[in-house]
Amino acid sequence: MEDDLKVTFAKAKHIVLMGYSLPKDDALWRTYFLSKKGKGDVFCSVVVGYKGEKRWINFGCVDSWLSKCKEKDESSRELDASGITAVETAMEIFGKENVRIYAGGIPQVFHNGIDDVRALLYPGHIFK
Repeated sequence: MEDDLKVTFAKAKHIVLMGYSLPKDDALWRTYFLSKKGKGDVFCSVVVGYKGEKRWINFGCVDSWLSKCKEKDESSRELDASGITAVETAMEIFGKENVRIYAGGIPQVFHNGIDDVRALLYPGHIFK
């Protein structure tokens, strides 16, 4: 299985994390993701939360959006602590310019059917 994962990650241009916070003690996945970091642009889409807007916060804008989110008190934040951790970890691994987030939740990311699936899996600026 590890060899299959290595081959898969070697060819990946886009990593999708859905509801997974990439905890610091998950060394295996972190190792795979970090191995991609120095091999060209690898983009990451993170789907977390349930209270956020039902839209993508695009590459390059995530850092400022997250800062504003963290300034709010816990009850009004669009992301809970695990969602914030997931986004921060993704930015740490892939670089903030290579991460986008959807803070509206997993079922909502598919609200419009096939068009939303395409938007999730094939961001336009990566897959033209």
